[in-house]
This record gives sequence, structure tokens and C-alpha cells, in this order.
Amino acid sequence: MIALVAAAVMWAVLAAGDDPDPAPSPGSTQTTGPTTGEPAAACGPVPAPPKGEVLVYFWCDAHLAPVVRHVDDADLFDSTFAAISAGPTPDELDRGYEGSIDPKIRATITQSEGTVTIDLDESTLKVERFLAGANFAVKSLKTTFNELPGVRAVEITIDGRSLCSLDPECSG
Repeated sequence: MIALVAAAVMWAVLAAGDDPDPAPSPGSTQTTGPTTGEPAAACGPVPAPPKGEVLVYFWCDAHLAPVVRHVDDADLFDSTFAAISAGPTPDELDRGYEGSIDPKIRATITQSEGTVTIDLDESTLKVERFLAGANFAVKSLKTTFNELPGVRAVEITIDGRSLCSLDPECSG
């Protein structure tokens, strides 16, 4: 049963593609929501972070919106993943931000020639919050990690297998 649910979720993630919803880039001035044109009030632009800080993307007003988090430059990838997993602060939650990575999820993160691979532990497929929001989680991770220095591409795998390998109906 878990395999069927996982396959359905992964198919939905892959069907959505790698193109995240419009998200402001560092220093951008996006002040409206992506479809309504209404002010994105609580999810407004954030200036580019100084050294030792990164932009972490959470969901807010139906789109990705950045917040600044302090990270350990010596352990940039793991500390960035930990910042995403920790989710929004209580103040950010009050302003409408939502996290999509459960703190129980573990990952091994590697980089080779500008490609970061985030290998989620297979237990991820048993975390209900991940299954319910896999598409959001993937977009949040990819958008956040794509903004890190030296990163040209982000791949997400589960226990070393591509998301596509988990879905028998996947063609790509």
C-alpha cells in the first residue's frame, strides 16, 4: 500500500515538473501574489542575505517566499537542509508561512560539479506530511538549494533512487 501511495505521490511531483511557482529572487521587488495581483503583504521581498545566511523558501499565499536563516558556512548544505526542516518561526507562521519538510526526514547531501543531490532517507515515504505535500517539498528544496553559491542544479532522490524510478508510469 505504501508503495502505491508513494508511486502516486511521486507521479504527481514529476507531473508538476521542476519549474517552481514564481518565487522572488534575492533582492527582487515582487510585492504581489502570483495570480491575484493582490499585495503579498506578509510574504514580501527579502534582500539578499549577508555571508553566513541563506534564503530559505517556504510557502506563503500560494507561492514560494524567502526568509533569511543563519547557517554554518562550513557545513552549508546540511545546515540549509536543517533550516528548511525546522520550518517557519512562530512569527512567520502567524504571517502565513508554511513549511513542507517534516523535521523527521533525514537526508544525505552531496555536490559534484555544481549539482547538489539531496538523497532523502527511504523512511520519507512513511512521513504523512511529506506524502501530502511532496510537490511543495520538492519545489521548496530545489528553489532554496539552487540559490546557494556554486550550485547549478539540484536533484532529489529517495534512498539513492530517482523519483522517477519510484513511479512505474514515469517516462522521464
